[in-house]
Amino acid sequence: MSAVFPILKRDGSAYANLTEFKQDLNKSTSGRYILSTGHGWHGGVHLNSQSFPWGKGLRSIQAMLGGKVAAYRINDDYVSSEYMGKTFKFSNNFVLLEHEYADPTEGSDKVFTFYTLYMHLAPPSAIGVNAEFATRYKMDAEKTKVRSFATSGVPDSLGTPEKTVSLPLGTEFEYLDADSKTYRSFSINNTVHAMIRCKLLTNNSDFVDKEVWIASGNGVDSDTSRFNFLNTPGGHLALTTPEPEWMTGSDIKRDGSVVAIKKPDGEDTRISIDAGSDLGYLSLNEFSQDSNATKQHEYVVHIEMFSIDKPEEYFLKQFENMNQTPIDGTVSDGAVKPGNPLFSQLVTLTSEEADSTPPPTTTEALITRLNGKREKLEKLIVQHQSEWCQDSANTHLESIKESAKKVLDRLFENSFISRDEYKDSKWHNKLEEVYQSFFAQQQEKAKLLAWIQDASDVIHANPKPYYLWPFALKLGELINIDMIYSANLRQNRNVCLNILPYLNKYAKKYNMNSPVVIAHFLSQLAHESGFTASTESLSYSPKRMRQIFGCKGGPKNYVSETDSCSLGKLREKLWTEENKYSRNSRNLGNYVYADRMGNGNESSGDGYKYRGRGLIQLTGRDKYSEFTNFHNLHNPDDIKNFLTNPELLSSSIEYATSSAFYYWFDFKDIKNEDAESYTVREITKKVNGGINGLEDRKNRFRAVAEVLGINNVDEYVND
Repeated sequence: MSAVFPILKRDGSAYANLTEFKQDLNKSTSGRYILSTGHGWHGGVHLNSQSFPWGKGLRSIQAMLGGKVAAYRINDDYVSSEYMGKTFKFSNNFVLLEHEYADPTEGSDKVFTFYTLYMHLAPPSAIGVNAEFATRYKMDAEKTKVRSFATSGVPDSLGTPEKTVSLPLGTEFEYLDADSKTYRSFSINNTVHAMIRCKLLTNNSDFVDKEVWIASGNGVDSDTSRFNFLNTPGGHLALTTPEPEWMTGSDIKRDGSVVAIKKPDGEDTRISIDAGSDLGYLSLNEFSQDSNATKQHEYVVHIEMFSIDKPEEYFLKQFENMNQTPIDGTVSDGAVKPGNPLFSQLVTLTSEEADSTPPPTTTEALITRLNGKREKLEKLIVQHQSEWCQDSANTHLESIKESAKKVLDRLFENSFISRDEYKDSKWHNKLEEVYQSFFAQQQEKAKLLAWIQDASDVIHANPKPYYLWPFALKLGELINIDMIYSANLRQNRNVCLNILPYLNKYAKKYNMNSPVVIAHFLSQLAHESGFTASTESLSYSPKRMRQIFGCKGGPKNYVSETDSCSLGKLREKLWTEENKYSRNSRNLGNYVYADRMGNGNESSGDGYKYRGRGLIQLTGRDKYSEFTNFHNLHNPDDIKNFLTNPELLSSSIEYATSSAFYYWFDFKDIKNEDAESYTVREITKKVNGGINGLEDRKNRFRAVAEVLGINNVDEYVND
């Protein structure tokens, strides 16, 4: 399975690993797996504006896995519920993706079905021209200057710009802090300007996809003048954020009804979603936490992963350190309380062996105990009733209502001499009144959020799914071992495992995240090298060296019968000084590669020093120099000199892999967007210069495409 994180970083790059992703996720403590802040069971995880403010309109929520749309609901606008006479808006839009994972065991035909749910997606009324703020702009002024800063990366009192460039009319850019209108003051020609952090999208090769700073207005006056460049004609044209493609199909209903799409018996014609595809944005969620109905808000999306059947062992191998035995929560009433057998089990399971602390006897103590065990909870599979089924939601709410009310009662009682005094007070009656109103709103909200009862064609009416923490999946792996092993025709698994981390490292760095592009890259690389770095040997018999290097027009013009060339000899000394070059790699390399590809003459030693190395071999001083520049530009934390250390391309699988990405993206200039539509034949011509080994390359493409779930394989191989 090719899996990605559900959102990109603010700058549009992918999270490198789970640790980096959780640094942002953990900025919020609400909406966690299993244990919600509302005293109830929670089967998913919230991504909200406290952790990912850029999810409001700059970066979309993206599919973690490729799959099929199994159910959805789209309301054009927010829905609402009432509390204490006030209206609170929220979104009940969702998309349910169905995924299949085939048992990789040879000879097995088992397939495991599971789902990911993306709930509370922003409605169309909050996207595009109606979005709360613009994030993308097109320059409507000539020669707008942008700056980069080398010392600190930001404009400050220390700073002199590392580089200043004037950009042409029409350049597109993103304002990376549009959600917060963040800026920095910086003096230019003795005038203080507001500088905004941006990312260029077009028109300047030096700065495309890089962070730059633009003077947007006066740095000391009002917000309006600080952002003159964005607010007035002559500086910008705001570009609308497009709706996710899956929402825009002609057959898509946008009337707020639940649409369930059952898998057909024949060809699966449901909407396909690739890993990394846009699904929508964080939506506005208005709420209150007091008796005055004081309105608060956040932006949120709820993500959960579940299966109807018990997860298979082969499926769970795709998760990091997952507890293999599901926890039985089928009798849970959904309330976090000591009397709930599910949460009693969780206390036991997450306790250390040496922990002599007695089990918690109050809800407050239970929540405190389990909140300190988040890492362990994230490794558990729990079978539990769904919160999206109206009947179970009502049952859960009643239980949560009683449990939470007891907590508040105990809190209020502490301000009175006795419990009886509290119960006789107006505060007790007031709490009862407010609580009834609050939970009436919650029941109204639960009714609007429920969907499972309307999707019985896909999921039966009252399921008790098996829930998994979605980020326990081996995320960040654009490329997994199944893909590499399949591209290598299931040979040399250890070789495939060795290269796995480096293929992922550089695939992320160069945004190689399309399944089709990954299939092309892996199948070509497997054909060329079998994922093994090598060095050109240059040790040949007399006739063989003359066949390869001796004739004008190449090996095809060598005549073996007469040991001559049909169009004349290119390198006479291979005949006249046979003993010097035959079976002597150094001498042969220095001769046949002399005075070309940036190499010096024969005596310089460049030919042998810069002979072919790597996965897709680089040859010649020029290529080693260009690769050095390419690698260091994209890996500033790992500066290398491959001119002085050329052997790294064969001795280190990491740098051999890096050189393959250079070969693909820079030397052969294969762009991701172009490779999406290339056939195997077209890619082969790019990589090989001809179509040598075409059938093998096609077979490898088919094998890895099957793992990636590419449905239209024939379009790429039948040409």
